[in-house]
Amino acid sequence: MMLSREEKISGWGRSSVVNARIYQPEYLSDCKKILSQSRDTLIARGLGRSYGDCAINRDGGTVVTTQCNRFCVFDATAQTVVCESGVTLRDIQHAFLQHGLGLVTSPGTAFVTVGGAIANDVHGKNHDRVGSFSKHVLWLELLLASGDVIRCSRFENPRIFFATIGGLGLTGIITIACLQLQNQSAVVRVTSRSFVDLSAAIAALREARDTATYHVGWLDLTKKNKTPCVISIGEPDNTKIIFKKKIPRNTPYYTSLFLNPVTVSLHNTWHYQKNNSQPFLESLQTFLYPLDSLHRWNRLYGANGFYQFQCVIPDSAADESIAEIINIVKKSDQTCYLAVIKTLGSEGEGYLSFPLRGVTIALDFPKKNNTRVLLDQLSVVCASAGGRVYLAKDACITPSLLSIMYPRLFLFRDVLREVDPKARWQSEMSKRLLIRGDDV
Repeated sequence: MMLSREEKISGWGRSSVVNARIYQPEYLSDCKKILSQSRDTLIARGLGRSYGDCAINRDGGTVVTTQCNRFCVFDATAQTVVCESGVTLRDIQHAFLQHGLGLVTSPGTAFVTVGGAIANDVHGKNHDRVGSFSKHVLWLELLLASGDVIRCSRFENPRIFFATIGGLGLTGIITIACLQLQNQSAVVRVTSRSFVDLSAAIAALREARDTATYHVGWLDLTKKNKTPCVISIGEPDNTKIIFKKKIPRNTPYYTSLFLNPVTVSLHNTWHYQKNNSQPFLESLQTFLYPLDSLHRWNRLYGANGFYQFQCVIPDSAADESIAEIINIVKKSDQTCYLAVIKTLGSEGEGYLSFPLRGVTIALDFPKKNNTRVLLDQLSVVCASAGGRVYLAKDACITPSLLSIMYPRLFLFRDVLREVDPKARWQSEMSKRLLIRGDDV
């Protein structure tokens, strides 16, 4: 019998904490034993960096895959790597960047497992050019609720493949995957520009999507009458650096005492002024993963945790709707401590993939009694504009909005009825959003 332990777990936002039965397999055979011996509903979980409730399962089983973390095959000619799903993006970057190879794209943290990156179809600061993470997944192997392991790709079991990428772990446990790598510089040359006008900043982001390798904007929403923005553009540079695996500094709990509207406003003003400087060189990892230097930085928001609202608005409605979202936030009694904006390129391949061509904005709010009221307002604006909320970050939207935001949901449900008719794979998100439909 596979051993388990009882533990309180949450998403990265720490906004919802649940009691869960934790299973921690080391091999694929262990995953099969868990599936056959446990009567729990199950959900796979990596490093727990999804912000909301997509990788937690109240009073059910949670299969933590972080010990299934072996590299299997590397093909230097094809520049591909086959690895287990518990390998982290940090592991890959550390292993390959020093040899001039790296991931084609990566989200804002490297502390993500390969399985989690696929299940959430994560995206990065170069989405306009290269698409999301799963675009560079050549194939994967999936443990189904039946106990069978199948290979999925765009050519083999394609419907299950497209339901699994961005599918929030609800088709099964991703066991191994084959990833396409690329030639990659370990250094970028960063150029920053500051704006005081939101429309000018969005126009600059749209210009950057056609010319820049990486781009991202940082907004200051603490100013009532203006919205300063710093846009950073990164271009690969061939400067050689000594490659070291940095150890993140721990974030003490008491640091939350220093996070308030005044300190955030002061920091944003400093950041805005600092980035009117000359271009500078920065390691790729520092540029891509600015918060990874702080271990457990989510503690900054205090014991109640925080919500991140991230949505994408189609280009045709982006200027007006992003401005409306920002105005609603500024008129509320909530403080947005972190605001990031960038453009996205083509629509993701997965049935529940988040990206579509438009402008995405991500906003962090400490959890308070009425924060969800604000998030509900923002979600309605998003849906009305033809946009969608990022499920990897969500903890609040309703089932009715899900079907509006994700028009291929019916295709996803069809696959779930086929591969998991008894609803063995479940999470708090799948239950909250009735993702499986009315058959559970």
